[in-house]
Amino acid sequence: MIVPTVKTLRFQVTVQGAITTSFSENGTQYLGVYRIAVNDLNSSLIGSDTLVTTNPDTWTDYFELDNGGWIRNDRIASPTSQQPQQWTGPQAITPGSISSNGNSFTIALTLPDHYLQNADQFNLNVFTYIVPASSSLVTCLNPQSLCIPPVISEIGATLPTIPPLINFNVNVSNPYTINNQPDDYLEDPIDLPGLTTSDYENFALSSLTVSVQ
Repeated sequence: MIVPTVKTLRFQVTVQGAITTSFSENGTQYLGVYRIAVNDLNSSLIGSDTLVTTNPDTWTDYFELDNGGWIRNDRIASPTSQQPQQWTGPQAITPGSISSNGNSFTIALTLPDHYLQNADQFNLNVFTYIVPASSSLVTCLNPQSLCIPPVISEIGATLPTIPPLINFNVNVSNPYTINNQPDDYLEDPIDLPGLTTSDYENFALSSLTVSVQ
């Protein structure tokens, strides 16, 4: 019997400020969300749509750090099937860590992964959100207009355009690092009264590094 080679898939995300999932300004409590959306190019799940956008219809997996900790959600049925938008539902996971200086986090998965398999090629992007603590906008997947709050920062695009395709291919570039435009959150200011520049910097993405080792 051939034993599959065990490897580790790592996503490392850095921000201009510091990773934070809960903070207060002017008496209002806010929650911060950091989400890595993955499209694993599985045509049985995504059909012919191979672009990663902020639209959950294109995702096969996402990983998130929020006030409740680390979670993962995985698509298990095609959006065109008789059970569209069927996902496992958010599951608590423990693969994440925050750097000692607080400006980055890493998610590490053991390969082969139950959903991403060998994960040698996939598309992805990273999004950050800020929502009032009284809101539940981040807890659902669709429709987009009702569940996804305004994006604060995303890798590789000037807001509010659709982020570009980020393709990771272990045979082309491993590790793969993409640096983000500094202060991209200033391109499309989010109207959250009372927030300061330093608040937004905690959600302004600086870079994403993906590796398989």
